[in-house]
Amino acid sequence: MAKIRRAFADLTALYNNVPAVPCTGCGYCCVSPTMTVVEFAFLLDHIFAHLAMDEIASLLTRPMEPAAHMKGNTLCPLQKEDKHCRFYGVRCLSCRIEGIPALEGMGIREERICPHITEDQVQTEVTAESVDTWIQEVFRLSQPVHEVSVEPYFLNAVNLECWWAIALDRAITQPFFTRIREALWAEWDLAELQPHYVDHTRLALKLSLIDTFFAESEAHSPQKALKAIRRVIHEFPQTGTYYQHEGQEYFKLMKRVVQQQGK
Repeated sequence: MAKIRRAFADLTALYNNVPAVPCTGCGYCCVSPTMTVVEFAFLLDHIFAHLAMDEIASLLTRPMEPAAHMKGNTLCPLQKEDKHCRFYGVRCLSCRIEGIPALEGMGIREERICPHITEDQVQTEVTAESVDTWIQEVFRLSQPVHEVSVEPYFLNAVNLECWWAIALDRAITQPFFTRIREALWAEWDLAELQPHYVDHTRLALKLSLIDTFFAESEAHSPQKALKAIRRVIHEFPQTGTYYQHEGQEYFKLMKRVVQQQGK
């Protein structure tokens, strides 16, 4: 497996290509940061380099705090008391493109998330196509570590807390995820973080329900499969948008199967 660090130079070049927005540092958009594994690794490298162990432990144990101004989101654990980001210089792509008007027409954001930035303050040549190119590039950089957006787990990017779970939660035993964990442990001594880790996501249970859904589907038990995928969709708000679209599509499919069996 290719070393994750090999992608850091390309990731840095990508970040440098994203035009800066006139950020005021108000912290309004600092919610549920979603990133790829390479971006998580890049951030992890800087966390180890710049934070003492007690500071890292506080990140791992800090409860997920709902964002009162943005329903369904939680505040970023990297946000300081003064609203500024601890690692602004190495923030992930999803943070960098906030405030770019093109997002509003891409289905990424249903409404303008930044209350301060106007379109005339952002380079007008930033199009939806440009943003999509950047997104696809960060996905591509993750390909040596794991398959992106393929059945059964459809992993491309997840929130920071989910990456902590993948890296540190031994209850996550699926080979797909243990390979990612092994890649991270090969680069960083994560054993010292394990005693401090607190799971706020219940991602292990969500993944087991995804496995249950597929097992029950293959066993031609649509009622049980429908129950499992319903739980995947509704019971894990701490995992952000991970598997929401896929879960909803599977739910509709399995519901049709159940209805057809009842006829």
